[in-house]
Amino acid sequence: MRKLILFTLIAFSVTFQAFSQGVLGKKAVVKVNLFNGFRMPLNDVQFEYALGKKFSITAGYSLLASNIRPEYRLDYAYNFLQTSSQATLKKYEYTDYEIGYLASQFLDNRAYNYDDAEVFSFPEKLNVQSSVWSIGLRSYKSSIFSAPYGRYFSLEYLRGKQKVTGNIQIPIPRVDDFVVGSYNSYYVKSQRKFKVTDREINTSSFQMNFGKQWVKFDVLTIDFSWGLVYSFTSATNKAQDGYIASILARNNGANFGSFPHTKWNTISSTIDYRKSALGMNIFLRVGYLLF
Repeated sequence: MRKLILFTLIAFSVTFQAFSQGVLGKKAVVKVNLFNGFRMPLNDVQFEYALGKKFSITAGYSLLASNIRPEYRLDYAYNFLQTSSQATLKKYEYTDYEIGYLASQFLDNRAYNYDDAEVFSFPEKLNVQSSVWSIGLRSYKSSIFSAPYGRYFSLEYLRGKQKVTGNIQIPIPRVDDFVVGSYNSYYVKSQRKFKVTDREINTSSFQMNFGKQWVKFDVLTIDFSWGLVYSFTSATNKAQDGYIASILARNNGANFGSFPHTKWNTISSTIDYRKSALGMNIFLRVGYLLF
């Protein structure tokens, strides 16, 4: 009989603890973003739900706007020329001889992978609007209070599109830049400006954040976090889109600073461009405890 009573008490205690976890008995919180680095959150909503005392899951949607001043490198142009058709190259005033010479020299990966230190800047800014969905998992550190309260570590995956509007300028290297042994000459044949309107570029990111969430007045939450993000920028089957993707890589994912890789990953069979970047994020959200 004593064992039955003891078992009943333990089961009741565990059940009560499971249903009472959360903050003031509440496990769900909906939040909006007040600060998103150097981007302007037009619509940034996140939902969080506690799974026991230590863990919670998050889901969010962000509509963000940013104005960026692009930086152009000759290695971007190398990739653009490598994947452009003959008709496109003729539009850039390359002769048939130069086109044939470019094609032969591009067989040498040293020209393709060469990291040109020279950077060109263009005063006009691009308007970029990002539409991104996210899912994540949080692990809370407090041994006293239950999620979603206290210090936490989170992992998130984000996926979405960026619409780009504005003028881009492409520096076109001389054919001589591709001659074996002349990689120290950085001259530009010409520069061309192109107008783009609502051009869509894919983006995805993996985030690792450290943060803390407070509860105020029993119903409001304040959520501050910072961390690292590894993002991928991609475009398919359009050489110009691949060039835009290379420019956006510095600004994708990260909202407080980014360090894009200089090399491209290109799958020539589909002309699939991917460029990655490592950066830093910072967020400040306020929320409301729902239930």
